[in-house]
Amino acid sequence: LKIPYTGSDHRASAVGIDKAMTKKVWQASGITTPRFFELNLSSYNPDSLLEHIQDYSFPLVVKPATQGCS
Repeated sequence: LKIPYTGSDHRASAVGIDKAMTKKVWQASGITTPRFFELNLSSYNPDSLLEHIQDYSFPLVVKPATQGCS
């Protein structure tokens, strides 16, 4: 549309809206962030979930990766 624009490009916006990807970028940049793990529906296995949870203590925060803020 040739409308002047300042701000992040589409790639930065795409990373910023994906919580898991944002945390990976932060980690790669040396920014401290609480540890996390990602679950994907395509590879979900109840046994692997139990393995992940054993490394954490309650209370926990569970967030959808791409569906808004908590």
